[in-house]
Amino acid sequence: MYGEEFTCSSLTVGSGLTRDENCKGSRPKKSNAFYREGWPAKDKTNVDDPTEKFWKIAVSLSTYHGCLFYRLRAVIPAKLQSSVLSLLHQGHFGVQKMKQLAHTAFYWPNIDYDIADLCRKCTTCAIHQNAPPKAALHPWMLPKKPWSRFHLDHAINFTGHNWLAMVDGFSKYPCIDPTQSVLAKTTMNLLEQDFGHFGYPHTLMTDNAPMFMSDEFQDYCQARGIVHLTGAPYHPATNGAMERLVQTFRQSLRKSDKAPRDALFEFLIQYRRTPTASGYSPSELLTGRQIRTKLDFLLPSPAHCAQGKQARIATKAQSNEVLRSVTSYEVGDPCYALYYEPCHSYQPRWVPTIVTKRHGTRNVKVRVLPRGPT
Repeated sequence: MYGEEFTCSSLTVGSGLTRDENCKGSRPKKSNAFYREGWPAKDKTNVDDPTEKFWKIAVSLSTYHGCLFYRLRAVIPAKLQSSVLSLLHQGHFGVQKMKQLAHTAFYWPNIDYDIADLCRKCTTCAIHQNAPPKAALHPWMLPKKPWSRFHLDHAINFTGHNWLAMVDGFSKYPCIDPTQSVLAKTTMNLLEQDFGHFGYPHTLMTDNAPMFMSDEFQDYCQARGIVHLTGAPYHPATNGAMERLVQTFRQSLRKSDKAPRDALFEFLIQYRRTPTASGYSPSELLTGRQIRTKLDFLLPSPAHCAQGKQARIATKAQSNEVLRSVTSYEVGDPCYALYYEPCHSYQPRWVPTIVTKRHGTRNVKVRVLPRGPT
């Protein structure tokens, strides 16, 4: 039993409570025992006083069958602490479980720290540990203007097609192109088509896919003054704006009963027309105006109403003036007609004719005099 080692009076650094020099055999001198006759005065000049760690719990120490106890927990000397830690760590239950188990039976100063330190240094625990809690999302800084930072990604082998998806970080304006290839050359050709609408952005955010990390794609970005940013490997949340767009796009295509290309066009115009959290649609944030869709057929447009009113007024005024200036012709009336002579001259000329039939107030059939064509 290791109780003999720490039931005597004196304390030494590194070994806990040890045998007093005057102890004989396994029985300590009770007259010199600290827990029996009181603790010696504190030596404030001695910072390494071994009794310092036990002063705060002195009233809770006791002995039982030669063993020193702190309340109901056995006080373990320093030379046995590593063995006790090994016993506590059987099963590799982790820091909290080991502390709970140790608090039921054992005590020594800084026992909680020693348990945590053992778990940190255990290779087996480190290899099989659970993933740490996810850090709070750090949102991207909003660009100062639209078409400045784009998020780009490939949606591969979805509904039998590959898709190059791109979204503006400011306006959330999407561009999605179907493609049969995900090579860097094909990607750059599709980007040229999309950038041809509003120009090249300042920044392009992608993952670490091979087509984006190729030298060809890097040269493409550098030649156009585009800063190419990449996220952390196997961490798609870095490109969260793109992941969200692809998720919404896939759900829309799954629910559509149209062909993939028709469903794509329907998705794009609807998405660009729908307001975002800011209250404005992507088309409004990008171009400063709302695009016109089938929804707008049902809404009266003040500009269109005013334009229609002006058109009706102008048409009415022009009709009245035409009616006042147009001459009425009857069958048999002589007149001149502008004659386009075929195959001889491209310059029309006025020729004498006679009215042979009326087709309305403005249209009549005439015959060129004396025996010309009708």
